[in-house]
Amino acid sequence: MKKKTLYLLLSLAFLVSCTSEKEAISKTVDESVSEAEDTIDLNAYMNYVAENAVSIDKLDSKDENYYNFEDYSIYLIGEGHGIAKSFDAELEMIKFLNSKYKVNKLFLEYGYSDVYIINEYLSTGDISLIENLVKLYAGTFGASKNLVEFFESLYEYNSTLPDENKITVVPGDVQHQTTVAAYAMSRLLPKGEAPAPIAEMISQIENYSELKVIDFDFINNLITNSEMNRNEYRSYLGEDNYFIFNDMISYLLDGKEYYSREQDYKYRENKMIEYFTSHYTSEKVMGVYGNMHTNLSGFMDRTTKVLAHSLNSDNSSTEGKVASISLAYFNSMYMDKDGTPTDVEDTIPMLTDTVNSMESDIYFCPLDLEGSPFAVPEERSLESQQYIITIRDSEANTIIK
Repeated sequence: MKKKTLYLLLSLAFLVSCTSEKEAISKTVDESVSEAEDTIDLNAYMNYVAENAVSIDKLDSKDENYYNFEDYSIYLIGEGHGIAKSFDAELEMIKFLNSKYKVNKLFLEYGYSDVYIINEYLSTGDISLIENLVKLYAGTFGASKNLVEFFESLYEYNSTLPDENKITVVPGDVQHQTTVAAYAMSRLLPKGEAPAPIAEMISQIENYSELKVIDFDFINNLITNSEMNRNEYRSYLGEDNYFIFNDMISYLLDGKEYYSREQDYKYRENKMIEYFTSHYTSEKVMGVYGNMHTNLSGFMDRTTKVLAHSLNSDNSSTEGKVASISLAYFNSMYMDKDGTPTDVEDTIPMLTDTVNSMESDIYFCPLDLEGSPFAVPEERSLESQQYIITIRDSEANTIIK
């Protein structure tokens, strides 16, 4: 068998499914994938997936030897954004990991302020919090009804759990939208009149919907005002909320720096790594990120490792403890940032016929079971991910306005 190029095929395919620079690399990827497929005996891979994949809602029917999750402490799910059935797959994995291993910390690709609102919703059940949040995502993948429904489902699942097992969300990204930060800050404000030195700034926070989505003027004024009037903010907000307020500002400043650098992806990736390591202790945790961030051997450039690669590296306390679960799409669509449904290229074209023959739309498959063609040393597929979830016939997310 000629298998040496399958690693290239899988890596490039997942890159296409998640990169924001898809058009720039698509021609090169298409040519490389075509060349790779020409040198691979596909039957071994197709048969392996057909024989070993399980419908994701039946994952709990398998024993530990099937998925070997006990060996890991960090479970990262890599998605392509804007695809409706991603949420179905992710929710099933979240439930499974929570039920089987009591994993209750969920890292998401959101800033501190977003996560503050999400956790307030998970605590109170006030769906207006999520509805207001998602409306502020206009012009991004997040502005979808599907995201609202995902958090509703997460809340409903949490309501069945004892308090010690309930899932809470952890921030995993810079603060992107200034409007979201101000919205979250507005939730901290007490009733009553603010002290005169901070009254104008508080008024701008209360009127967050009037701000620019990324508002450097607001951020600069907020930093200046909050540094000049620390005592007034501390007294007005109260001790606990004052510290939360400052954490919101910290992530907002990181977001400002990212956009000041014209979306420097290396800076952002390093921040994502910093956030993860600062929040992680030693317990089992899970996370949902774009596929690019969950590649165990991925680089942003020649020197900057992506999140999963950094966490799993030999100089990390979590070396060998990271499980990467990549979502692979077939005959599916994604919602572009302007809300337009757009076709997704099949992530692993050699598996299209196999996936189309399956009874259900979402399947889970380890890549490292006995006899796996993915697991031979020269193959190297496991250097990127140990598991795939195949998703078929997904609609695009539905835009919310």
